[in-house]
Amino acid sequence: MKHFVLFFLSLIFFIYFLILQIINPAIISFSSYWFIVAVLFFYAALKLKKKSPFKKWQKIFAVIFLCGTAILCSVTLPMILNPKINDGTIDTEYILILGGGIKQDGTITQMPRERLITAAEYLKFHPETKAVVTGGTLPFTNHSEAPELARELEKLGIKKERILIEDKALDTIQNFKYSAELIAKDKGCNLTEVLEMPLTIVTSNFHLRRAEILAERLGFKKTFGLSAHVPAIFVLNVYAREICAYAKLGLRIILTGKPSQIKTMQADQNLQEDLQQF
Repeated sequence: MKHFVLFFLSLIFFIYFLILQIINPAIISFSSYWFIVAVLFFYAALKLKKKSPFKKWQKIFAVIFLCGTAILCSVTLPMILNPKINDGTIDTEYILILGGGIKQDGTITQMPRERLITAAEYLKFHPETKAVVTGGTLPFTNHSEAPELARELEKLGIKKERILIEDKALDTIQNFKYSAELIAKDKGCNLTEVLEMPLTIVTSNFHLRRAEILAERLGFKKTFGLSAHVPAIFVLNVYAREICAYAKLGLRIILTGKPSQIKTMQADQNLQEDLQQF
């Protein structure tokens, strides 16, 4: 009976993997995790069906993996589920829209589109606010994400002059660093002042708290989050990925102390030189 349950779970995870690949095809993505899980369940089901005993190291690995997963989930999920939310009544001079996926043909995927919809609603109620769209060219595509985000935002009714395009960042940390420099140039102030300004971050709900943590470590003093909807089919995948991302971030902080606060003095000097040339 147990092996039937495992076969069933293997089939479910494999189907989930296929659905994710069909909706959002990618050569390498976190959705591959569900294929690996399906294979492991299938292997365990075969072992049980043949009444072949598991080796000692396999049992130890399974116990460590399950206990580690339980501990990691209990630590990270309370943080993931409790970001600082801007309910739309807090007015900030700039909002930062984080990219979240672009296809090989240059079109954006569903989750960043949801972020743009959320951002557009906010911008229509806050006509003085400007938006920064951020996202560079990743290795698997020849297209920069930020210009595509800007075009989509214009289609949603936001005027071009209210949109700043940051097209160099390759991860969330760079999203914040390069966007801070872009805001400083647009506002004609130094980077220190930008870090003191209230900033609204627009991203998917599962990603929001980690984005806030990264912003705080980089030196932003007052951040708020606008939470974008995540389609139900993606929920399991994105929350599992986010839990892994927290583990990766924790190890990075412990081992390297990074990300650390933006070094504003040298950055401000470089910024002043750029403004003078401009």
